[in-house]
Amino acid sequence: MAMHEDRIPTYTDLRKGFRLEQWEVLPDRGLLRDGEIEEHLEPKMVDVLVLLAAHSGQVVLKEKLIESVWEGRAQSDEPLNRCVSMLRKKLGDDSSNPTFIETIPRRGYRLKASVIMPEAPQEESTTERWSPRWVLGVGALILPVIIVWWSTHLPPPPDTPMRSVAVFPFQCRGATEKYLCFGFSEALTSTLWHVKDIKVVRIKMPFPDQDSYQEVASRLGVDGLLTGSVQRMGEELRITAELIDGRNGFIAFSDTFDGVTEDIFRLQEQVATIVSQSIGANSGRPIHAPSEPASFEAFESYARGQYQFEIRDRASVEESIELFKQTIRIDPMFGPAYLRLAYAYVLLPDRDPSLDADSMYEL
Repeated sequence: MAMHEDRIPTYTDLRKGFRLEQWEVLPDRGLLRDGEIEEHLEPKMVDVLVLLAAHSGQVVLKEKLIESVWEGRAQSDEPLNRCVSMLRKKLGDDSSNPTFIETIPRRGYRLKASVIMPEAPQEESTTERWSPRWVLGVGALILPVIIVWWSTHLPPPPDTPMRSVAVFPFQCRGATEKYLCFGFSEALTSTLWHVKDIKVVRIKMPFPDQDSYQEVASRLGVDGLLTGSVQRMGEELRITAELIDGRNGFIAFSDTFDGVTEDIFRLQEQVATIVSQSIGANSGRPIHAPSEPASFEAFESYARGQYQFEIRDRASVEESIELFKQTIRIDPMFGPAYLRLAYAYVLLPDRDPSLDADSMYEL
C-alpha cells in the first residue's frame, strides 16, 4: 500500500495500519509483514507498539504504558519489560543498538523509527464501482475460504477452561532474599498440585522473555503460564502474580497481594484460589495449602533448606539437612520438613561416598 509521512497520525489512524522501516504493521490483524515474511503479535504487543507509534520520537513513560495497556493492573514493570523484549525479537531489533525501540533507563521507551502512514484512497468514479451482481459472485467464491481461515485462527473461546498450568519461579524484587521467593513458588506449586483437574508443571528456569507466550506454552505442552514476584519490606510482603492464557496470549489475571510475613501461606492460598478460578477448575471455593508450618520462623527455615537442597552439591545438601532439622525443632508437626530431610539424607552419600550411611540418620 502507498505510504506518506506528511501528517501526524492519531491513535485511531495508527490502528488502521502503518509502516516502520521495512515492516508493514497491521494492528487489527496482529501482524507484522515484510514481503513474504509475517510475524504475529499478541494483543498487548500490538497495544504497546501502537502507543509508542502515537508518540514517535518521544519518551513514553513506563507508568503511561502500564496505565494504558494494562489498565493500571500490572503492579510491576515485569509484564511491560517482557512485552517490549518480545516486540524487539519480532522486529529483529537489538536492545544495545536499537533501530526501533530505545530504552530510556528508569523512565520508559522511545520509538526511534519513523512512522509512515498509508495514503488516503482516491475516490472511485461511479463507472468503476462494482456492480451488485459482481460483488455477490466474488463473495460466493471467497466466503468459504474466509470461514475456514477464521475458524482455524480464532483463539480458544474465553469460556474454555485451561486444564494445565506451568508455574515459573517467582522473581525477587528489591533486596528480597532468594530463598523466600523460591519458598513461595514451591509452596504455591504444592498447593496447586492438590487442586482437582489441574495439571501443574513446575518450571525451574525463569520465564524466557525472548519468546512469546504461545511459543512457551506450546513448548511446555500447557494451557496457562503463571509468573510473579515477591518483595519483602521489613515485615511486609507484596506478591504480584500474572496468569497468561498461552493459547491466545491474553492475560487471565494480573494482581497484587499485600500482607505481613506471617501471612505468607495465606497469600499463596489467595493466589492459588484465583488461579484455579481463572482456569475454570474451581467454582469459587477457597484453596487451602495441604500442610503449613506453625510460624513464619519455621517457614523461613524450611524455605532456606529447600533453596540449599536445590543446589545439590555436598555443602548445600549438608546445610539443607541442618535447616530441615531446625525446622522440625521449631515445628515438630510440619510433615514436609521430615520428607525433605529424608530426601537430603538419601542424596548426601551420592555427593560424598566416604560418609558412613549407618551413622547419618540421626535427628
